[in-house]
Parts: sequence; C-alpha cells; structure tokens
Amino acid sequence: MSVLQLLRLELKEATHFRTNLYAWVLSHPLQLLIIYMLWQGIFHFTDSVAGYSLQHIVMYYFLVHFINSFLSSAYSVNYQVWSDINEGGLDKFLCRPFNYLTLISIKNLSRPGIDALFALPVLVIAVWLAPQQSSVFSWVMFTFSVWLSLLLLIEIQKVIGLLSLWLEKVFGLRDILFSFMMLLSGQLLPLSILPQWLGEIALYSPFAALFHAPISQVLPSQSVTGLSAIELQLLWLLVFILFSKLLWTVGRPKYQSLGG
Repeated sequence: MSVLQLLRLELKEATHFRTNLYAWVLSHPLQLLIIYMLWQGIFHFTDSVAGYSLQHIVMYYFLVHFINSFLSSAYSVNYQVWSDINEGGLDKFLCRPFNYLTLISIKNLSRPGIDALFALPVLVIAVWLAPQQSSVFSWVMFTFSVWLSLLLLIEIQKVIGLLSLWLEKVFGLRDILFSFMMLLSGQLLPLSILPQWLGEIALYSPFAALFHAPISQVLPSQSVTGLSAIELQLLWLLVFILFSKLLWTVGRPKYQSLGG
C-alpha cells in the first residue's frame, strides 16, 4: 500500500466522525486563547520574558501548537508496536516480505498532513507575528525541521514500543518520558526561560530536537539555532534509527505469538 493510499484512508477516518472532527477544530482557538490570556497577564508586570516580547511569546506558542498538531498522530506509535507484539498482530508482518520498522514509519507519515491542515490558520497567524528578519528561507528550514521532528518522534516511539519485547507494560515508562519531553523540548516553556543548567542539558537532548529546533529557525534565541539545530536533529534521528534496529534485531527472537 502506497503512502497516498494510506493518506486517503486516514482522511476518510478523520472525516467520518464529524462531531469529533468539529470539536477538534474548535479546540485550536480555545487552547490558544487560554495561552494568550495567561501570557497577557504575565506581561502586565514586565516588558519581556527571557528576551521575548508579548508578540514573540504568542508567536512561539502558536508555532508550538502547530508543531504539536503535526506530531499528534505519532504519539500513538508506541501503542501500535506494543499492540502488535502483545496481541499477535506482529505475525502478519513476520510471515510477509515486509520490513516491520519501515512499515510503521510509512503508516505514521500519512496522518500528519491532515492534522496540520486543520491547524494551518494557526501557522498563518504565527507567520504574521514573525519578526521582520524572518525570511522565506527560514520558513523553508522550519518546514524541513518540522518533518525531521516527526521522523524523530516516530523513532523514539518505536523504541518505547519495542521495549515490549522485554517488558510486559511500557506505558508507565512512556508517561515518564513524555513528562521530561514536555519540559525539555520547549513545548511547555521556551528553553531560555528554564534555569541555565537545565536549559543547557535540554539543548543537546533529543527532546529539544522536537520543538525547539524547528522554532529556532524562525524565532532565534540565545541557544542552538539554525543549521546547528537541524544537525542536532539529524544526529538524534540517526541514533534512534540505529537503536530501534538494534532492539528489533536482538528482541525479535524473544517474540512469542500468544494473541491474535
């Protein structure tokens, strides 16, 4: 099945449950309104926070919201892998000439475009709020970096899921990892707002490659930005690709088909 066929299937699924779809679309402005009101209240007492003006901080969270929408479908990859391993779904991949890890990646590259489409107005507003020095090239790099974030998140999720070959449940570990990810990726707060020692750790972690790296292409900060941030993404992407292949190679003989 091609990527285009998977995309059509995901689009049909997304539009089939229309009430849920409408609620999901309406949730975008509601969440952003809450964020705006929170930061507007903070800026009543200061002119800048870690070098950000109110305009830039609002732009920052609009970009975070768009990236999170683009990445949202990849958060379930760990469950997909866990389910295949624990419910016997892996059988149909092992008896066919498919590369399981590649198939999981392709399957999860079809939905993000649909999710991003509904969040596109958020990105348009972020572009409008952008500093004057943000060039077309910087937005091209932002787009490329967002795709790298998606590929990296898929690989991180595959690693978590593949641990099911050794662990009965991986969801507690996943939740702990997600908590660290929210703090160290720039999703919760810009990394420059964190304590210096924590910010420096976060900058070179794989989590910063998910949110901080794309945003730094159009909203520079006093940290790893531009091409250096993309190089960091590529490095961590390679590390997790190799790690997932290692786990698959070592763990596959441990698989026992007990479900299905």
